[in-house]
Amino acid sequence: MDYLDFKNWKNSHITEMENLTFAKPTDFFIYVRFTEKSQLDFKSEKVLFAETQEEALGYIRHIFIYDILNDVVDDLELDFGHSSEETQKDAILLFNYWYKLGKLANENFNFISFEKFCEDFNSNFGFRKNTQYEIMVLDGADALRNFLIKKYSKVKNFDKRRITDICSGELFAGKLLKDFLDELLKY
Repeated sequence: MDYLDFKNWKNSHITEMENLTFAKPTDFFIYVRFTEKSQLDFKSEKVLFAETQEEALGYIRHIFIYDILNDVVDDLELDFGHSSEETQKDAILLFNYWYKLGKLANENFNFISFEKFCEDFNSNFGFRKNTQYEIMVLDGADALRNFLIKKYSKVKNFDKRRITDICSGELFAGKLLKDFLDELLKY
């Protein structure tokens, strides 16, 4: 399936990507975190898997276009606490990254260029006024394990030994990882 073609993205496929039970240690893992502090605090944090770089890239472009449309609709309604000068800026910035990612896909990209894209996005868009938006694509279970340990080692009750036992190239257990992350990302 060509995941760079938007016609191929159906709600059921994203649900499959969210079920880490079916992930393999050689898959690509996508970490997405979005928080917004406003009158209605919002937090979303998830880890998904993709079987190929193209699937991971297609997913990120898919959520960008979804976020762009949501932001434009919010701007039409004039978000709470946003002045008229602030409207459309997020949608335009996201559209720029959506475009850059599409350009990467057409240039026969490699994983290093994907990592650089995520770093650029996180540094330029990630932490703004009331919102935080972070995206990481990790190549394999070992990279995911290292990322989770670095990111969450200071969280109360984080069990480094447990994540090491269930999330490595040699001992990967998708169902246990899913359960572990469901519990961890509640906080």
